[in-house]
Amino acid sequence: MGKRKKFTPEENQEMRDMYNLRDENGKRKYKQADIAKYFETHSTYVCLINRDNPDTGEKFRSLIEYNDYNARQRINPETNKKFKSLHDYQNYNAGKQTNPETGEKFKSRIEKETYAARQKINPETGKKFESKSEYENYNARKRINPETGKKFRSKTEYNVYTARQRKINSKTLDSIVEEVEGVDEAIPKTYREYDSPLECFIDKYGDKNITRGKLAKEDRGLCDSLRKSGQLDEAIPKTYRGYNSSLHYFSDKFKDRDITRKQLAKEDSGLYSSLRRRNLLDYAIPEKMRRKYRE
Repeated sequence: MGKRKKFTPEENQEMRDMYNLRDENGKRKYKQADIAKYFETHSTYVCLINRDNPDTGEKFRSLIEYNDYNARQRINPETNKKFKSLHDYQNYNAGKQTNPETGEKFKSRIEKETYAARQKINPETGKKFESKSEYENYNARKRINPETGKKFRSKTEYNVYTARQRKINSKTLDSIVEEVEGVDEAIPKTYREYDSPLECFIDKYGDKNITRGKLAKEDRGLCDSLRKSGQLDEAIPKTYRGYNSSLHYFSDKFKDRDITRKQLAKEDSGLYSSLRRRNLLDYAIPEKMRRKYRE
């Protein structure tokens, strides 16, 4: 098992207390490496949670918070502005690397992580993991649940346990789990194994060329979740029939033809309506071309 990266507020404070404890001579009573070994984590983690977050004036609460702060101090070369978040920074870095399966750049960090997970061998089957969620489920089932002394049955059960330890929405989680026998039925299957709607989308539809309309029809809940979380543009960039816009589609399909608006409306009413709604009709069929056909 790898080193722990997530701790409860109480565990973090215990680490801080041990880190700052001095003997009668003013020397540290515990070495940073010894504290890390005791809590089964990295030595750098012990150090960072003792640092002040300039944004809040309080100690960093987690590795994610620390990394998010540092990421927001970096400049995005594409915009010459600071990255908005750790998620933004990681997506930028992932987009600089090529997906060997497609020959194109990764669209996001999650797509990159999903690819990496599917390159690992599942010791239980001897085959590669089929998805990132399967890989994370396997890892979760190798951990011991301190409440039962047995291994977690799934990533879901592990997430429920860690949420309780963090005291986040504990009442809600407890009431749900108490009402249903077992955590597998406690959380809707569609999302329970994923950290975000985007991760769920990539796992289920990453290898499919799906449109927003088709996704809304097949999985309305996921589509709504992506939209509410602001991840829909990342999951399915706004396109028109595979092109960046309806104007690009028009330019490619009718590049060798002189066509009037009336003819376009008759041949492809959907394209005509899209161009008109987006005020792109004048760019697609300029006024001079309209006059040409009047003469």
